Amino acid sequence: MFLITDEVMILAKKGTKLRCYRLKLDRESKEQYVNLLNNYANSFLYDSEGNEKEFNDFETNYNNSEEENFKISDFSIPTQVMEAFDNPDTLEPFVARDQSGINQDGFSIKAILVGRKANNDYVIAGQKFTYKRIIIKRGLNLVMTNDTFKIEDRSFVLAIPESIDCLFRDGNLIFSKYSSANGVFDLSPYYREASSEEIAAFKSNSVIYIPDSAEADTMVKGVQIRKKIAKILDLHTLDDMDKIKTGAQRAHYTLPLTDDGEKIIWPNDKKSLKVLLSFLAEERYPGVITDNTYVSNSTKKVND
Repeated sequence: MFLITDEVMILAKKGTKLRCYRLKLDRESKEQYVNLLNNYANSFLYDSEGNEKEFNDFETNYNNSEEENFKISDFSIPTQVMEAFDNPDTLEPFVARDQSGINQDGFSIKAILVGRKANNDYVIAGQKFTYKRIIIKRGLNLVMTNDTFKIEDRSFVLAIPESIDCLFRDGNLIFSKYSSANGVFDLSPYYREASSEEIAAFKSNSVIYIPDSAEADTMVKGVQIRKKIAKILDLHTLDDMDKIKTGAQRAHYTLPLTDDGEKIIWPNDKKSLKVLLSFLAEERYPGVITDNTYVSNSTKKVND
């Protein structure tokens, strides 16, 4: 997949600014790195039996198994990255000014990118980078060579990650974990949270009764609560009160209802609210054999 002629770059950041730099490697080091990267790519894309993993459309409330990866179709890679692969010869090498990992322009390493542009398309592997990947010199660095330890003067050393965190090809971004891929490219636009308008619509739904609107406004400020509400709105689980009541019985969940049984009472504590939203997001379900109640963060549909 990756070739010795592919580009190796550092995607650096300074605040919200991004910039690409060349990661200069001698031929032997680059060849070893590319070979390792191909091994990482194979284990990233294929299971232990050599079968290509299943690519699921990215869903914020689903955890992949070892045989699955996420996919975001028509993913927009940053302009700075496209320009860097379009004109790699114009890139300056990344040179850290000290062991902090920051260069003279004030940029620090965000990720390592490897790939190429061919036929107006890009193939790019991304490895997120953290400060702990910088090996800091403390005292004497003794390195063993031929059974003998020698002092090595190292000004700045990078430990390359032993996996890839995302792969961009055919216009799609493939990844296993959101947090890992988000360390390379900003995925926040794809991470669904309810907007202020959607929160207002949820609160004003005919099946919801809110005793204290001010308290409710405070409770919906959290990211997790807004994600749950977004999921509920996407699933349309508030559309049928009779189905809500039936579902609560099946999930062994006691709905907080008004005296007439026609509205769901907004809980006055966040813990109870999270349980209610988890139920409305269809994350509480009975076991088909034991009838025990379970909690799941996935609503991936099963295709028969």
